[in-house]
Amino acid sequence: MRTASLIGAGLLICLAGCREDAAVSAPAEDRLPAYPRRSLAELRDALGLGHAGRLSGAANQAVIGEPFVVTGTVTRARDGFLLMEDTMLCCTSFTVGFRVDADPGPEGEWVAVFGRLARSGSAAPRVRLQAGAGGFKVIVAGYVIEPERIVPAERLVQQDNLVDQMGSESLSIFARALRETGVAEVLRAADSITILVPVDQAFNEPEQLFLPENREQLRRLVLRHVIPTRLREKDLMEQGSVTSLTHEEFPVRTVNGSLRIARARTVFEDVLGSNGVMHLISAVLQPEDAVGAVIAR
Repeated sequence: MRTASLIGAGLLICLAGCREDAAVSAPAEDRLPAYPRRSLAELRDALGLGHAGRLSGAANQAVIGEPFVVTGTVTRARDGFLLMEDTMLCCTSFTVGFRVDADPGPEGEWVAVFGRLARSGSAAPRVRLQAGAGGFKVIVAGYVIEPERIVPAERLVQQDNLVDQMGSESLSIFARALRETGVAEVLRAADSITILVPVDQAFNEPEQLFLPENREQLRRLVLRHVIPTRLREKDLMEQGSVTSLTHEEFPVRTVNGSLRIARARTVFEDVLGSNGVMHLISAVLQPEDAVGAVIAR
């Protein structure tokens, strides 16, 4: 078991007993199909379905009947089961849903579905918009996912390290901070962590942070956004606060169905990786946001 703890000014990683990096071949009956990975938003786009409930372009009929694997959260609806996936368009998050032609598992379970798309019903394909406190949902009607196999989604992301998943342009500032402070390699070796990643728009005058004289301030900023335990969205909602690697405690609450960590709103939750989970947040956590407003020096 690998553990990470803050000692003095640095992060000490205990590597004793770490698991081997060598791959172990799975039994043939337990190997997953080598289907191309798709997102539910990509399937919707390939079908030519826009947000407004009508066709936005020519449907790519090649996607019909072709095998793929998608991940999503199980939701039970009046007419069956839905697979839901959060996605982002620019700086706005929304949820895409497809009906699944089988019981994919318990409500709220995060699963990977290996299958194919098929037409459903005689009505013209369309999308239904559902507005809610946590954002809007885009439900695809007229198509259904016919599953061949359903497994826990963690099996697909087990090899994806959180640090390596920060390749998006909207996360470039925090990713650069991880690299320049040397914390990136530390977190790659850590286990069961939670990273609260501010999107680029959350930073004011970011170039000031990267000045040599501000290196210690930048290091503390990075560690302030790392929690030394794995906390998914549902876990955060059950807690009143979280404590980061800087030993600062930040309040956690829900406001109109939206998760808040101090003054930061989560804009994308539950990005899973081999070393933990990360959530994208709308603001940079500051010392004055901590419980009791105690500024650690």
